[in-house]
Amino acid sequence: MRPNLLQFVALASAGVIKHKPGPNDIFSCGIPLPTFENGTRAASWAQYLDETQAYIGQNGQGATDMFAGPVGRAPVRWPRNSDNKAVIPYCYQTEEVRKAALPIVSDGIRTWMSYLGPAGKEAGHAISFEEQLNSEGKPIYCTPDSKAPDEWNSALPHATLAIYWGGDEMGWSASVGLQPNQETPWANQLHIGDGECLHCVLHELGHVMGMVHEHQRSDRDTYIKVQYENINDFEECWERAKVKGDPKVTRSDICDNMRYALKYDCLCGHFVKGITGNLLPLFTLDVYDIDSVMHYPSSSGATTECPNYGSEESSNRCPIQVYIDYEDHSKGLTMLVPNLRPSDQDIKWVKHGYPYNVET
Repeated sequence: MRPNLLQFVALASAGVIKHKPGPNDIFSCGIPLPTFENGTRAASWAQYLDETQAYIGQNGQGATDMFAGPVGRAPVRWPRNSDNKAVIPYCYQTEEVRKAALPIVSDGIRTWMSYLGPAGKEAGHAISFEEQLNSEGKPIYCTPDSKAPDEWNSALPHATLAIYWGGDEMGWSASVGLQPNQETPWANQLHIGDGECLHCVLHELGHVMGMVHEHQRSDRDTYIKVQYENINDFEECWERAKVKGDPKVTRSDICDNMRYALKYDCLCGHFVKGITGNLLPLFTLDVYDIDSVMHYPSSSGATTECPNYGSEESSNRCPIQVYIDYEDHSKGLTMLVPNLRPSDQDIKWVKHGYPYNVET
């Protein structure tokens, strides 16, 4: 359930919600590029698919929890320490990255924890975020030399979340859960696109814990209408597919199949139903949650013709619209604005995935 207006005012006054998306904030999180078994990162998903022959079904549908997916491919939960806490250790790539990203990352973690409560029996969950510090309490950076940004700091375990600042092709993105292969570093990533978007960092921290996109659930068509042609790179995506000359691809299905979406570098890969961008199927814990921070708003991936906040009429240029009545679609569609706090079901997911009452 959405909190009422008075609840929103109280939360904003308390300092939990500090950032309201601006009119030009059109958010879409990326999919971190995959790594080969030797630890090198693929230049693109197309290269990865071609060289590994990774396979997914023709329709890209599924209904399996990513945590319960194929061993060695699916992410796993962050492990417990001796205090029964599931700690997510993190480092900033460099001192410069920390200066830029610290405020928004801190706001995101603080907002999540303000709704979850501190890890423990009373809150009912074990999750905790901890920056890696040395014996003097100073930050340990992911790379020991800012002039060699790809060199991993040997003082840190590979199972450390590496935080990057924007300025590259990734924008906002994050790996999902703890990556299964810890033989090489840099597998666990959080890319910060800017320092102003609270709902963006809440979304990405959800990925880091193991959550995936709500709007990609197999049952989503009951609740929302997805219009791929309103995604801002759809025409370019279709042109790339035509140039490749793949006879199996049609304009109507290029965004219904994750393999096609990844192969042709299409933004609609973040919208494909029933499967994630890393070629793993989804599992649904509870009923569809329109209020989840893991649900894209109407403006995600849109052109400037779709505003963040607008009237019912203006939403027809957006990639995502919400049915006013889930049981009677004839009543029309409306906008979905960015969710600025974890929903009740988001909190339930964390407590289900990382319950406190687990023996170490």
